[in-house]
Amino acid sequence: MEADGLRHARGVEAKDLSQSRPLAGVAARALDGFALGLERRLFAAGETLIKQGAPPSEAFLLESGTAEIMVRRPGGALTSVAKIGAGELLGEVGLVYDAPRTASAIAREPVTAIVINRSFFQSALHQRNAAAVQLTRHVLATLGERFKATRDRLLSLNAEEAGVPGPVTASERVRRPCRFDYRAFATLLPFFRYFAADDLEAFLARGQALDVERGEVLFEHGETSEQSFVVLRGAVALLGECGHRRRQLAVLGPGRFAGMSAAIAGGAYQATCVMRSSGAVMTFPGVLVRELVRSGSGEGVALLHAVCADLAGRLSRATNDLAGELMRQNICRGCEGDAAAALAQTSR
Repeated sequence: MEADGLRHARGVEAKDLSQSRPLAGVAARALDGFALGLERRLFAAGETLIKQGAPPSEAFLLESGTAEIMVRRPGGALTSVAKIGAGELLGEVGLVYDAPRTASAIAREPVTAIVINRSFFQSALHQRNAAAVQLTRHVLATLGERFKATRDRLLSLNAEEAGVPGPVTASERVRRPCRFDYRAFATLLPFFRYFAADDLEAFLARGQALDVERGEVLFEHGETSEQSFVVLRGAVALLGECGHRRRQLAVLGPGRFAGMSAAIAGGAYQATCVMRSSGAVMTFPGVLVRELVRSGSGEGVALLHAVCADLAGRLSRATNDLAGELMRQNICRGCEGDAAAALAQTSR
């Protein structure tokens, strides 16, 4: 267990959850079932809710009080990077992403919090409890905001130094059916491990598997997100743009998605996606992705979980890159604090 704290005798009820922004609008029946697996805990000033380096086991919905996010830098010094108050969620990314905490959270005054156990949450999500599904949608929106802010900051630092090849010319995007049996190993790919067998079969049937050549553009920055992709074989590169500058943001191999977050949000692509090597991708219409995520079906919940987990990992890598750039360039006085703040993004 990550947190200390004293268990409160009064149990959590649906009305306690309905007043929180992440769970607003969820039916009382779903909240009743979800509340049965939660507990309330009291933390004295100075007690630890989350410990840096610990595995994620709980998230906290603060009812009163304030918690401070602290990052321990190389050398042992602690840096304060944020404060969390009543009505806010703390450590929610750990519900969907299994990685050590990158920051600590300490009560700066007495805190009362509703505690969400990770194992219970995952079980509720698997059973498609509407409260767990809605909370996952909230986590996805939060991850999207943090990833965009981190990516934009990273792009602003050194896009000209990134060594990205020259401007990419849009291909004619001739789509060729995939020539190898991808279904034989689809269950081994990270993106699909969240799907039950029947749901995966149904989901794959909705997509189209395509062979693509090196250098082919799957989508470009600013285009409407009409398609989303999962890499089956080979790799794609995501290129970010800042003004007229371009930087390679990530290279994604088999079992990783491209354009899925934009498709869910229904907006424009925030990067250009280019095949880094010849390979194969699975493409799904953006409208289908949005409908599934909103449906609460087995397919939709699995898709939502898969996108959340992948995006959390992507955010973690991006924040590490950002912290490294800040330290390397020494662009401002006290940049270690900025680097620590970047590293704390996935802990809240």
